[in-house]
Amino acid sequence: MEVAYLINDRIFLEEERRVLEDQETSYNIIIKSIEDKYRVHSDKKAFTCICCKQAVSMVLRQDKFHFKHLGEGCPSSENYRQYTKQIKEEENEQPHRIGKTIIRTYLEGQLKIHNVEVQEGYSYRKSLKIIPDLIIYFPGGDIWVVDYITGKKQVEAYNSFIKKRKEVYENEGFKYFFFIDKAWLSSEHPNIKAVSLYPAENQMLIQLEQDQLWEVWIANLILKTDEEFLLNHLFGLERTFKEQLTLEVRSLLYVDPAEGTALVQRLVRLDSKWGLNIFRTEISLEKAASLDSAKNYFQWIDEDEETQRMKLEEDVIAAYRKFEKEQKDKIEQELSKEVYKKKLVNIDSNKVTSHYTHQSAKFTPQSNTTLSELFVKLQEQTIDIDEALVLYDYYKGSKIYKNRDELEEVRGLARTMMGPISNPNYLDRRLREILINLALL
Repeated sequence: MEVAYLINDRIFLEEERRVLEDQETSYNIIIKSIEDKYRVHSDKKAFTCICCKQAVSMVLRQDKFHFKHLGEGCPSSENYRQYTKQIKEEENEQPHRIGKTIIRTYLEGQLKIHNVEVQEGYSYRKSLKIIPDLIIYFPGGDIWVVDYITGKKQVEAYNSFIKKRKEVYENEGFKYFFFIDKAWLSSEHPNIKAVSLYPAENQMLIQLEQDQLWEVWIANLILKTDEEFLLNHLFGLERTFKEQLTLEVRSLLYVDPAEGTALVQRLVRLDSKWGLNIFRTEISLEKAASLDSAKNYFQWIDEDEETQRMKLEEDVIAAYRKFEKEQKDKIEQELSKEVYKKKLVNIDSNKVTSHYTHQSAKFTPQSNTTLSELFVKLQEQTIDIDEALVLYDYYKGSKIYKNRDELEEVRGLARTMMGPISNPNYLDRRLREILINLALL
């Protein structure tokens, strides 16, 4: 193991070596410095295991400085061997080592006032199949674990590793938190307010109190507006995605240890590869390592988050009212056009009727001709349009049509032949006049 107690102080041999290496100190001088500082204490068996409190001795190998038990090892020894192997196989080793050290420093600084102890994960007093980076002991007996994630994100095996990791933690009763390296964070989709996710990121989603508040906020806005409008306005989402959503909000934390910053990403899962970005904010790593007032979670929250949520609600409702007015105005315009066209039809019909009554007074249609037969002739263009106008006026004035079903059928066929108002079919003007009159019978 890399850490041991010297009375009540924890001595991290590897970290001390790396500090000296970063100062470009030669290997021989590093050895001499550590030997002078700790060798006598080691010979006197003053170092003790952080897990079992048995005496351990200092070992300075060229590849690694560590402590080993003088007698039979405890679970932490096996955990340490497993942890060392785990980091080499699953994580980006050097960035992970540096980042974990920084995160531990922030946790120790923020949690000390609560009498909370932060330890190396391999110091746990039981053998574990998967070892956490850091383990946090609360005075009341609760245990949290924190992992700094730098691993092989594109590899499916890493997704399985995260899944197994969670299972181990849940079996031990640990509350777990993932500090994900910021290199994992994606930009938004160019057209949709969404971020792409690795499979492993889906495994690390967590629901916090703020996520629950966002869920209530969405549900209330749907009642005040319309779900389809809301999803389109918030995320640019089309109707085709609507059935896929559960509208459950979850969070991820991305960290940049070197910069001392963190980013909270709240999202609604769209599918296994995408999450809708409902809120994103940058906070300090110091705050990300601090407890909330109830000591139930870390403070992964923006101080202004509630204000921003209220402001967004005002914007959504204002946009919805504008949308409603535009839809209402559009409908009224369509209705006005329809009424205007009907008036024109009546005027033209009166003119046509008057003209053909004068010009074709001697024309008498066959009494057994029906409206549907007239319509078929119009479609097949086997009747002269002028004659059809006279026929229509004669039938309308004579009330020849007796069958209401036939009348409704002719109305429908006339509308179909004309096409929609917004995109009508191209027809001879006089033929359209007949069809309009038929549609208005």
